[in-house]
Amino acid sequence: MESLSCKRCGAPLSVDPESLIAVCDYCGYPNIIGGDFSSEHVSIIPSKTREVVENKFIEVVKKDPQLSKIEDIEVLEISGAYFPAWYTTIIRANVRASWYTTVIEERNNRVITRRVLQHEERTISRKIFLPARRRIPSEPVLNALASYTVKKAESISPTREDFDWEKIKLEFLGVEIGRQEALRILTDKFIDSLREEYKSRGEQLDFFSASIVKVEEPVLLYVPVWTISYTAHDSVYLAVFDGYDLTCLYRSEPLTSLERIAGFSLGLALSSLSGPIFAATASLTGFETSLLFLGLLATAGYTITKSAMASARVENA
Repeated sequence: MESLSCKRCGAPLSVDPESLIAVCDYCGYPNIIGGDFSSEHVSIIPSKTREVVENKFIEVVKKDPQLSKIEDIEVLEISGAYFPAWYTTIIRANVRASWYTTVIEERNNRVITRRVLQHEERTISRKIFLPARRRIPSEPVLNALASYTVKKAESISPTREDFDWEKIKLEFLGVEIGRQEALRILTDKFIDSLREEYKSRGEQLDFFSASIVKVEEPVLLYVPVWTISYTAHDSVYLAVFDGYDLTCLYRSEPLTSLERIAGFSLGLALSSLSGPIFAATASLTGFETSLLFLGLLATAGYTITKSAMASARVENA
């Protein structure tokens, strides 16, 4: 196999066959090494350094009313990676749809229900994205990728040699979906999402037609995501940050004793009330409706009690 060297410093590269970009171990420069990709179709969102990410986590801990009271918090590991995703803009799509809705009116002290057929025809423009790896990413990573459909961020070319790559040296995850396949999936998903949007407007979709008139060539964008694992009260928790603007995408943290007691109390209260409420609703609204109320109460009680038994609270961006 032919050995590859860094285009910036000439050092030998450690190459992963599945990777599109190989990061130089010496200077941190990202070298495009595979696929039918050219630099004009690949962009990188610049990331903050490991030290800056750690300082941001410490700042979050100090400002959090619960975490700031815990004295034994210790950072175990900080890891980051560049996640690839395809981005494109549907410049123009034509949509025609009709659907039925139910309208309830009061006429002469009578309630009248009727079905109404509604129509709409419009032109749509929208920026969309698709993760470039086949395995669905975690929710925090997916949120980070989705945010760049609206977020204003200056991306840089991987061929830019004057950037301070030495401070980052993040792994670039492999690309498993090529440009043409990505374009097909993106347009199919876009039309499917429009169909579901119109379905949700009423009880029945009568007609739907969508055609994409003009779409931009997809661009592969690498988004930096950092994960921090830390200990508190002898348990391990996670915090996930967007490497560009340090948005905290996800954070798990210990539950306080007061929160657990409150959760158990509320769960037990709902369980004890389910019997009397079932009997009352059965006499007033009928057996089937009372069963519905009973199911809702049981689900709520179980969910609250389960969360109280858990060791962590989860906060998402």
